[in-house]
Amino acid sequence: MPTGWREQLDELARNLWWSWDGEATALWASVDPFRWEAYGHNPVALLADVEPEVWETLVQQGFPDRVRAEIEVPVADRVVRARLWEVAVGRCRLLLLDTDHDGNEGDDRDITRELYGGDEWTRIRQEIVLGLGGVAALRRLAIEPAVYHLNEGHCAFVAFGLLAEGVALPAVRERCVFTTHTPVQR
Repeated sequence: MPTGWREQLDELARNLWWSWDGEATALWASVDPFRWEAYGHNPVALLADVEPEVWETLVQQGFPDRVRAEIEVPVADRVVRARLWEVAVGRCRLLLLDTDHDGNEGDDRDITRELYGGDEWTRIRQEIVLGLGGVAALRRLAIEPAVYHLNEGHCAFVAFGLLAEGVALPAVRERCVFTTHTPVQR
């Protein structure tokens, strides 16, 4: 098995998004349908019990690639690269940005590792990647939202991304809706 595949599969098995994604569930079932059923659809148990030869065959056949695209986001004096992942959650498309990319420098690789993690500078970089990167990701997939939902301040840079594209300020105001789920009383 190529280097890193086992670790990636272990990580995938422990990330519960697979349970909502039909393709990912089918991936686990395709490894060994009998063991998949016997282990009650538990990918961690399945991974522990499948022979290396089975993995070699599956790798040669090729696993589906969930990365849809890559984008670049200007952050301070450099460019941060992010992979754009797409996951089906019911009838919705969930788009995820991942900065753990070989083209990024040390700290930039960790921007999307943990939500709300790190210091103030980490938080600002997360918001820039989510806002500017979110707009770039939608453009890359040819998705044109009628409205951008800005929850809290996390994606406030969406408005700057639209302005940078040349969208007029009144149009940005019409297309951006701000909500908060944690109101603060003063």
